[in-house]
Amino acid sequence: MAFEVQIMCVNKTTKPDPHKRISSIGGEHKGKKWHISVETAIRGIEAGHWEFYTLVNDQKRYVEIAVSTQGNKYLTTSDSADTLDLIGLENCTVHD
Repeated sequence: MAFEVQIMCVNKTTKPDPHKRISSIGGEHKGKKWHISVETAIRGIEAGHWEFYTLVNDQKRYVEIAVSTQGNKYLTTSDSADTLDLIGLENCTVHD
């Protein structure tokens, strides 16, 4: 069974490609801060370990794995039309 975990922050790059736009994600789970690379998150989702979500207007938006036209995997929200998706989250601090 996958652990449901909220993403509260991201580290962004200046790359225009969707699969390179976010380098890592983070948040807090059961009172403990965490921070992992996008690649680690994708592997965890694919293995069934984690189910990530973010809150948009107090509603859960689940995170999905998308694939770019070049075949690269990246994270997106279940409602990518919403402007407050992953890229709109705060930057993670070094200690998150």
